[in-house]
Amino acid sequence: MIDETYLCEGTLTPDVTGTYKSVGFYIGKPLFKLVGGDWYCSRYTSESWLISLSPGTEGAAWWYVVSDTPAGVYTPGGTATGALTMSLIV
Repeated sequence: MIDETYLCEGTLTPDVTGTYKSVGFYIGKPLFKLVGGDWYCSRYTSESWLISLSPGTEGAAWWYVVSDTPAGVYTPGGTATGALTMSLIV
């Protein structure tokens, strides 16, 4: 398992902010889960990442970013609102 941690920030609805820690792999790429929450950050396509309630599935509210890593500014989708920023915690 990869040992990386990311910080999710922003004024978001629903509130998915907090610390995301690696919990394994999804489609061969690292999978991250919100500490104390139900949200995941998973690989979405070969060029993007997704934050949602179920790895790789949009659901009602979700955010995505085109990036090689989970870090970046995510765009909301579905019923989600707000610009989400994900940063690697060093």
